[in-house]
Amino acid sequence: MNGAAIILGADLKGKPKADAWVVGLVAALFAACADTPPPLTLPDLSIGEPAFMTTMQAFSGAPISGDNRVDILLNGQETFPALLEAVRSAQKTVTFETYIFREGAIADDLVGAFVDRCRAGVRVSILLDAHGAADVPARDVRRLREAGCAIVPDFRPLRIWDFERSNNRNHRRILVADGRVGITGGYGIDDAWDGDGRTKGQWRETNVRIEGPVVHDLQAAFLEHWREATGVLLGGADYFAYPPVEVRDRPVRAQVVRSSPMKDDYAIHRMFLQAIRAARKTVYISTPYLFPGDQLTAALLEAVRRGVDVRILVPSVVRSSGVEFITQASQRIGFAPLLEGGVLLNEYEPALLHTKTMVIDGRWATVGSTNFDNRSMAMNDELNLCVYDERIARELEEVFLDDLRHSRPVTRDRLEERPLLGRLLGWLTSPLHDYF
Repeated sequence: MNGAAIILGADLKGKPKADAWVVGLVAALFAACADTPPPLTLPDLSIGEPAFMTTMQAFSGAPISGDNRVDILLNGQETFPALLEAVRSAQKTVTFETYIFREGAIADDLVGAFVDRCRAGVRVSILLDAHGAADVPARDVRRLREAGCAIVPDFRPLRIWDFERSNNRNHRRILVADGRVGITGGYGIDDAWDGDGRTKGQWRETNVRIEGPVVHDLQAAFLEHWREATGVLLGGADYFAYPPVEVRDRPVRAQVVRSSPMKDDYAIHRMFLQAIRAARKTVYISTPYLFPGDQLTAALLEAVRRGVDVRILVPSVVRSSGVEFITQASQRIGFAPLLEGGVLLNEYEPALLHTKTMVIDGRWATVGSTNFDNRSMAMNDELNLCVYDERIARELEEVFLDDLRHSRPVTRDRLEERPLLGRLLGWLTSPLHDYF
C-alpha cells in the first residue's frame, strides 16, 4: 500500500479524496508519534537448522503445515483467471478480502462471478477496505446485495475523531473458495494489475494459489476481520473443509503469517527480521516501497557483513505515475546508507513494480501483502504466505533474477544526480516516512 496516498489524501492514481485528505492532515500533525515495532534481539539460526522452523512458528504464532500445493501466479494475466476460476467453481462458500477495488473490466468480471455464485445459493462474503476501495461503484455494491451476497464495502471507515483506527488500514488480500482453494499476494482489483508486468501500464505482481491444510489458516485470517466488521462468526465444514485437502504429489510446507499492529501483533516484522538473520548466502527482496526503518536496515547491513549477497528490487521513478511518483522519488533519500553498507539496489524498468517477495538462500521464501516499510510493519494489517520448500523458493528466486535482468542498478552517482524535485520531495516528506 502507498502510505503517501493516505497522508496526501489521494488514491494510487493521484486523484484527491476528501475523506482521506482530512485524515492526512491529522497524520501530518501527529507524524512524530508514528508507531514503530518494538526493538528485538534475535537468536543466531541458519535456514538449514531444524530449529529455524520451530522458532519461526513461535515468533509468528502461526503453524507450519505440510501436504500443501503452492502455485506461483505472475501478474494479472495469471492471477485474475485463477481468481475467477476459483469463484466460479465454488459450490458452498466464497470469502474475499482486499485493499484495492476499483471500477473497470477486472472488477466487472469479478462482481459478475460473485453475483452468479450468490444466485446459485453459494454464501459469498466480501470485505473491502474503506480507503483502498473508496471508489468502489455504488451500483456494484447494490448489485451484490440484491443477489444475496454479504458485503462490507467500508471496513474501518476513515474518521477524523478516530485517527488511530483510521490509520490502521486492512492491507490483506484473501480469496478462499469452499475452504479448499486460496489465493493471496499483493494484487488489487484494478485494471492496472492486468497484463504481463513487462508492458508500461501493466503492473508487475507476484501472487500465489494454494491448496492444502494451510488454506484453513488463510480462512481464519478472513474470519478474524469478518467478525470485527460484522460481529458474525463463520465456521463449519463449508468454510473449513474436513478432512483438509492434502497434496501428496508435490507437498510443500507452508505457513500463513498475519499481523495486526492495532492489536499489538507485529508477527510479520519478527518473521522478516529472523529470516534475514538466518541468511548465509543470499537475500533477494522485491518491494514497491523501501522505507525499512532502523531494525530492518541494521539486519540487512549485518547480513552483508556476514558475506551475504543482499539485493533489493524497487520500482523506477516515473514522473507520470501520480502519487506513486511522490513515494518513489521520496524514498531515494534513504538509499545511501544501504548502498554504502553493500546492499545492491536495482530499479525495475518496464512497468510499475508492485511485487512483495523475499527469498533467503534459495530455501525459504515469502509472498504477500507486506511492503518493506514501517506502515506495513507497524500500522497495517498484513498477511504473507511463507514456504519452507527449496523448489518453490528456487522458482521465486528465478522470478526475481529474471526481473533483475529488466532493471538497472541504483548507484551513488545516480542518487546524487537525481532531479531537484526528487531531492526536495525527499526532504519535505522525511518527517512522514514512518507513515509511508
